[in-house]
Amino acid sequence: MINKICVSAVGKLITALFLAADIALGIWIFKSYREVHDIVIDEPTALAYELDYSSGQNGAGRNDTGTSGGNSSSGGNSSSGGGTSGKKESSEAKPSETKAETKAQETAAAEVKYSTDKRPKPEDFDWYVNDVWANDIPQNASKIRDYDSLTGGWKAMFYYDIENKNGARSYDILNITLGGWEDNASLTADWYRMYYEFEYEDEESWDDSVYSGSFNMGVLAVHGPNDINIFLKTFYELGGKQYAVGYMDTITGIPAVVAMVRP
Repeated sequence: MINKICVSAVGKLITALFLAADIALGIWIFKSYREVHDIVIDEPTALAYELDYSSGQNGAGRNDTGTSGGNSSSGGNSSSGGGTSGKKESSEAKPSETKAETKAQETAAAEVKYSTDKRPKPEDFDWYVNDVWANDIPQNASKIRDYDSLTGGWKAMFYYDIENKNGARSYDILNITLGGWEDNASLTADWYRMYYEFEYEDEESWDDSVYSGSFNMGVLAVHGPNDINIFLKTFYELGGKQYAVGYMDTITGIPAVVAMVRP
């Protein structure tokens, strides 16, 4: 009898040990599966999220990766999607700048490159008096027909009776500023000096004279004080400088030519 009881107790103990082993094995397998599941499923999802975000996808695009439940319940992710979309639009706006913005940049660049406010000297116009006045502009000069690239400061000369047919040969040297746009152009004369044969008269105290008109087909025509008209017929570039030549009316009717250069 005692032997039967012992055998039965040992059998139950062995059964209990096998059951405990099975339970422990099941727990280990479950934990292992869960760890493997976390690595295989969650990490690629996170990686896909990062790749989508860095490539500029919006919130809806990221939801397609399989995290739609989390994203839809998270206000942060929703607003992040909007922010990403805003950044994308901002970056796309830069290459598509308007023509007006591009033109403004080109105009500013031209003014920085050529514009000058330095006072002129008589020798600044030797190119005109000794050459262009009699021989016309050089053949290798590049004519300029874009008014925006001509605005800003210039050195200028108004030469009166250059052939001295009226015995009134003299010239003004001054600074000129071109402004406005083609249909509403302006020319502002900042007077400096008038030269006669052996002397000059200081004109810096004079008020500026403002002329207005238009620029068409490469010609600037402006009208101003004392019913004076100025016509700049040709603008051109040569050797890193810009030039302009033309003529003007005078109160006395004596012919006068105009030359401008910059920088």
